[in-house]
Amino acid sequence: MNEEIVYRFWNTSNLLEITSKRGKLEGKVIYAVQNVSGKNEDEFFRRTFKLSDEAAESLNKIFEEKYENLKVLNWEKGSDGINYNFERKIWNSYCENSYSTCCNDENEAKCYLEIKEALDLIIDYKSYYESFVQKIPFRSYTYYGVSYNIINYKK
Repeated sequence: MNEEIVYRFWNTSNLLEITSKRGKLEGKVIYAVQNVSGKNEDEFFRRTFKLSDEAAESLNKIFEEKYENLKVLNWEKGSDGINYNFERKIWNSYCENSYSTCCNDENEAKCYLEIKEALDLIIDYKSYYESFVQKIPFRSYTYYGVSYNIINYKK
């Protein structure tokens, strides 16, 4: 990756990525599913939604402000099966934190919820997701890291 700064915030259904290269910020939301049946089993379908420059700038500010809080937390996987990940790369420095909705520390939960709420105010995840789901070409598919499959009876 040649980007100077990269923030990624992802869960089982999507990835939010903010990159900066030569001072130019870009943001995108990526959805992906894996085919689990038929002749092209293990094939992936991905769809990328580019965010506005204003949204990328706002999201970058959130990550810059909140990252210091993330660094002191000892995020671990929980037992609810939903795991959120936050990655940060600045030049050659890389760090990853992971968080589950089932956590041991109240401050941990508050920090995550603040980030999630701030992101939700900027990104219209619902409309992106609805657009993505309508284009999925597979009859049966799964999301990354989940233990269940979805069957689309309309296909």
